[in-house]
Amino acid sequence: MKYLICIFILIFTFTAQAEVTCRGKIIKLVKWTDKNQAAIYLDNTNTRWILLPDDQTSLSMALTAYTAGKEVALYWRDRDVTSCSAGWENYRKLNGYFLIQ
Repeated sequence: MKYLICIFILIFTFTAQAEVTCRGKIIKLVKWTDKNQAAIYLDNTNTRWILLPDDQTSLSMALTAYTAGKEVALYWRDRDVTSCSAGWENYRKLNGYFLIQ
């Protein structure tokens, strides 16, 4: 029983969350005319295009950060996004939060 408890504790201590936060300035911004969606591209993380949520708030935040040259932080909640360096496919929708710093 003691070994079972030790193994159980070890499993939970080595379980890593793949949640990452990517920071950088928006250097490219694209918005489709037939949708209320925009995609951004960050400068210093060797990222791919990131599709923002389909709402006006995300678009306004992206435009504000882009025009002001402010750095943003994107927090990825998805477990399969493991790094900011090419950690997802192009135009993957952000599942997490978006912060202007």
